[in-house]
Amino acid sequence: MAKKLGVLGVAAVLTLALASPASAGEWNAPFSGDVDGDGRADVVTLTGSVGSTCTLQIAHGLPGGGYGAAITYSFPNPLQYPVCGDMGEVVDLGGDGTNEIVTTDYDAFDTAYAFYVLRQTDPTTVTFVSREYGDIMPNRIWQTDFNHDGRQDICTYTDQGRGVDYYLNTESGGLLWLF
Repeated sequence: MAKKLGVLGVAAVLTLALASPASAGEWNAPFSGDVDGDGRADVVTLTGSVGSTCTLQIAHGLPGGGYGAAITYSFPNPLQYPVCGDMGEVVDLGGDGTNEIVTTDYDAFDTAYAFYVLRQTDPTTVTFVSREYGDIMPNRIWQTDFNHDGRQDICTYTDQGRGVDYYLNTESGGLLWLF
């Protein structure tokens, strides 16, 4: 009986590990999720800015497991200053079946520019989709469905005053800051 429970426990852990859609983003840490819609997790690394251009790298998941070589993508920085994101999450905003890259940056000092939403639109292009309001200076970002509507919502933590902030993943594909 103990052997059966042990095998079931290992099977449950493996199932949870394999079913995990993404990993949370911390400062300058890679994060994962299915960016290109092929059903395999990809690894995203935000790499900063060069002048008025932001860059990131995506290592796409391979059919047999593992990841391909990281590909560098660039997009115009929608701000006047070099803040391109230093943490993020891959999440399906709006629940339409297309995953977006939601980035934030500790150095974002304006609530109007707290998040950038990006999308891989073809194998060679990542496109800026929108910017979203939110709290400034986050230390960590993660996703969870806190209102149980089937869409992953975003949470951030900052040690600069407000603590944890919650952002509802709206049906229209945006983030609604619940402050």
